[in-house]
Formats: sequence, structure tokens, C-alpha cells
Amino acid sequence: MVEKGVGSVVVLDEAGMLMGIMTRTDILKHVVAKGLNPDNVKVSDIMTRNPLYVLADTPLEEAARLMGSRGVGHLPVLDPKTFKPIGMISKRDVLRIAPHYITMVYALRIESASSQSREF
Repeated sequence: MVEKGVGSVVVLDEAGMLMGIMTRTDILKHVVAKGLNPDNVKVSDIMTRNPLYVLADTPLEEAARLMGSRGVGHLPVLDPKTFKPIGMISKRDVLRIAPHYITMVYALRIESASSQSREF
């Protein structure tokens, strides 16, 4: 991840289907913060299983809303016919491609957190 400058990687099963996603945050929370030796930790132990995703034909605005409402920074992009991963979209991509959507991403996140705190 460091060599390629990416913040997340997808985890695939033997058939090339999406099983999970592992992010820098997962590594920080589940390995570094716990003082674990990375050599002894499996990706499957810290990845998010069955992650949120978008299809390649999903509008960017919808992907940005999903990231904001669910508080995720990366979404695997799947082929709409095969449902196999073909890419990844991140908040950084949204900022670069459509900066006006990034405000919506963070506004939704704040709104979502606010409504969750009212539920208690």
C-alpha cells in the first residue's frame, strides 16, 4: 500500500469476487494501536467483510452520498455485469474530480452523526 500510494485494497475470493476491503485505518486501529506484530496478523483478521460498494455506472453524486452517509472513505467499484472489482473510488477522488460534492460528503456525515446522537 505504501509503495503504490493507496489507502485501501480489495480482498478477493478464488473466483475474483469481492470479499472485503482493508484500509490504512484498519491497519492503524487493529494492528498499530494494539502494538501487534504485522507479521503475525492476517488480512482476513482486520479487513471489513462484505463492504459497501458501487457499480461502475453509479453516478458520482450517489457514491459521494454513500461515503458521507456511511462514514467510509473508500468504495470498491464493481463491473455491473460480473460484479467483479474493477477499481476503487475514494474521498480524495471526489475532491479531485468534483470538489463541490465533498461538502455534501462531510455535511451528510455530520448530519448522520447528529441524528444518531439524537436516537439515544
